[in-house]
Amino acid sequence: MVFAVNLDGLYALSGETISYTPPPRFPSVESHVNVVAPAQLEATQLLARIQGEHLVRRTVRDVWTGSGVPEGSRRLTLELEFNHPDRSLTHQEVGMALAAIKQSLESGGELTVEISA
Repeated sequence: MVFAVNLDGLYALSGETISYTPPPRFPSVESHVNVVAPAQLEATQLLARIQGEHLVRRTVRDVWTGSGVPEGSRRLTLELEFNHPDRSLTHQEVGMALAAIKQSLESGGELTVEISA
């Protein structure tokens, strides 16, 4: 038995836009950033404050409360991914971006930031 399906017609009926983003040509650089933040600060609020040139992804990797973390605070480990569409990024470029992110986060005085190599 042989049959044909018109996928364009099915996609049109769904009402959703189908898009494709090709994978990056150049390798990404991932870095981990540990942030000690007030317990009431939501992770989504923290992630929204992180901006940077060539920053393509930011996610929460781990959340820790308890031993080693001040009372009323929690430690969040964030995973940041940097990528440039036209070339590989240098260590210096990523280091400068991380330093700017650290300075921006610590400027309010409520956060302590530690960058892992």
